[in-house]
Amino acid sequence: MNQRFGIHRFAASDKDIHFFTRFASYDVLMRFWALIEPSLPYMVSVTQAQRGTFTEPSSIVTRSLQPIDEMFMFLNYLALGSKQRDLADRSDHYNVE
Repeated sequence: MNQRFGIHRFAASDKDIHFFTRFASYDVLMRFWALIEPSLPYMVSVTQAQRGTFTEPSSIVTRSLQPIDEMFMFLNYLALGSKQRDLADRSDHYNVE
């Protein structure tokens, strides 16, 4: 069984974490995550920004990926220049236009 492409798949390898995110180690990445995670309710998705459909921080948004995996994929995009289609394929999300 293939493990899905996400941050926890690479947790045991600081070398892989550095390659995919440019953070020095999993521990450093998790410390960064601990700093930004409390602000998740206030973040606006790209789709919301494009549509102008901002929601109040108290509203619940259903996501197909865990927020930490969204961050991991965004870091892949920044660190490796990964294309959106490639990231969508890796995460089994095929609705990228």
